[in-house]
Amino acid sequence: MRSAFRKLDGLLRGNGVLSGAGEASEVDFPAPTSLKLTLLLGAIYGACMGLFSLSAGQHLAWLQLVASALKLPLLFLATLAVTFPALYVFSVLGGSRLGLVSLLRAILVAILVMLAVSASLSPVLAFFTLGTTSYSFMVLLNVALLGTAGLIGLRFLR
Repeated sequence: MRSAFRKLDGLLRGNGVLSGAGEASEVDFPAPTSLKLTLLLGAIYGACMGLFSLSAGQHLAWLQLVASALKLPLLFLATLAVTFPALYVFSVLGGSRLGLVSLLRAILVAILVMLAVSASLSPVLAFFTLGTTSYSFMVLLNVALLGTAGLIGLRFLR
């Protein structure tokens, strides 16, 4: 796992991300490593989301924490599975020279960057979770944090 985090560090620093030249360049990051880190980092942020049920003292709150930790990374990956055919067609129509596998790896890496940013913001989420009882505030906070992570991931993809 240490090797995966070293690769993630290099990815976030922009080192060794692209192979090839010009428009035909590709993301040089192993897909299995992307998937492992996506599941782990998504679970970290998801657990912090589920922490709200524990702080509110709800019955069987630990189940919500576990469900959120599992649900968040799987939601990202399921969304990719559902939307990837359209994303591929639109990228080809937009002039991209990336092949099917190359585009999939690029999008997986963009999701990984989003979840790395999200996981880095999870202490902020946990801090506010433990300091409020307002569900509406927590929803807005999650929208803001995940929206910020999404914009950064989109910037990375572009």
